Amino acid sequence: MGVLSTHSREHEGYPFGSVTPYVLLPNGNLAIYLSNIAQHTHNIESNPKVCLTILDRGEDSQASGRVSFLGDARAVSEDRVAAVGERYFSFFESARGYIETHDFNFTEIELLRVRYIQGFGKIHWIEKEAWVQAVPEWQDDEASIVAHMNDDHADSLRAMCRSFVADDCESAEMLSLDPNGFHVRTPSHIHYLNFATPCFTTREVREEMIRLSRLAGA
Repeated sequence: MGVLSTHSREHEGYPFGSVTPYVLLPNGNLAIYLSNIAQHTHNIESNPKVCLTILDRGEDSQASGRVSFLGDARAVSEDRVAAVGERYFSFFESARGYIETHDFNFTEIELLRVRYIQGFGKIHWIEKEAWVQAVPEWQDDEASIVAHMNDDHADSLRAMCRSFVADDCESAEMLSLDPNGFHVRTPSHIHYLNFATPCFTTREVREEMIRLSRLAGA
């Protein structure tokens, strides 16, 4: 979840904030799923310049990390809706039924700049070229890698969750993969597990998964 800030169309000159789920796309942009009748959707139609602020879940909000993602909100093109939808729904399964209530559409926030704060005195701007990573060799095979881990290595995923995030889980499902790690869902949370080093080839991903499995087993 993040706080989406848009420019109010009803009250010109005032910002408007709303809580909005999001997913990070492989190209470094964010995807959100908006109802056509929502206030923030009407605001974006008038002014596409937005900011999504994401906060760490620490007890001390001032000392915790947070990111402000500035960009331009655009409708996802028809040829990408299915791929964006599958990534989004893998994190928010219940959202598949939203279309039956109101007309929802995917919006992509195209990155302009990122403001990163990690506690007092650790404040940086991150430029687009530093935020967006090189496209990994396995990008088009991400879905098959995720399916392989879930179908053939579920025990390893559960062991990783127990060892690295102290979640004694009955199940663990990998949701997405990127060069720095992967998201995995347990019955109680969605966790992100980091790789030791970025993995841009299929071999590197395989070797890192083996390393993590062995470490979890030990």
